[in-house]
Amino acid sequence: MIKFTSILKVSLLFLSVLLSACNTSKIYLSDEGKVDMTLSKRQLIKANKKTNGNFETLQAKVKIDVKSGESESGYSISLRMDKDQMIWLTAPLGLVRVKITNEEVQFYNKIDKTYYVGDYSFFSKYLGVEINYDILQALILGNFMKEANPFKMELGYTNKAYRLKFQNTTFLELIYLLNPTHFKLNQQKIIDHFNNRTLSVNYVSFQKIKSSVIPEKILIDATENTKSTEVKIEVKGVQLDQELRYPYTVPEGYKLLTLNE
Repeated sequence: MIKFTSILKVSLLFLSVLLSACNTSKIYLSDEGKVDMTLSKRQLIKANKKTNGNFETLQAKVKIDVKSGESESGYSISLRMDKDQMIWLTAPLGLVRVKITNEEVQFYNKIDKTYYVGDYSFFSKYLGVEINYDILQALILGNFMKEANPFKMELGYTNKAYRLKFQNTTFLELIYLLNPTHFKLNQQKIIDHFNNRTLSVNYVSFQKIKSSVIPEKILIDATENTKSTEVKIEVKGVQLDQELRYPYTVPEGYKLLTLNE
């Protein structure tokens, strides 16, 4: 039997996704671009923003492979997004359905007849880092997880990328690696030194849809102390700016879950 927490954890970890559409051109991370050390932090952030997703709604089929310790599993989910408003997920046959808004996280599971309604503390428990809607959407679209303020960032360089570092507190830091070819993110990482947690999102390939450059394949590594989870995401198909429905009704008789369950 499929474990609900596994499906949900994958769906939440994951989401980081997107897209493959007809008449689009793929852009792969390239070693050809050269780092230009004359560019300022402000110029780099502006160049990145020009590639942000320019759409209102999105739907896609997403294949996710997960490896955690000696356990390996694969899942297929359907994703719909009303940008800046809602993320909606469903597993095959509607066995699990998830609805995420700016205010709350909701899901229900037909396998064990349970449901959950609450804030983003659920994400913190299963992902190991503090998450809100803006951060989650940024992970999906390959954008900065926090508003990129050049006055609060340190600029550095690697052989093949620009490195922007944001130190939120003594214990929490965000690191972004920008690709010098198209200025999308090669990687973004959250490091929680106090709790010894790291969430690393690596954008392996991109595709260009109209004026937007969006992630196509993503690798996610989540670690906490000695435990680690690796997630590979591949998009099967996408449609943009379609009129979408987000059906969500908890069946009668389901048990309300708490974070301790």
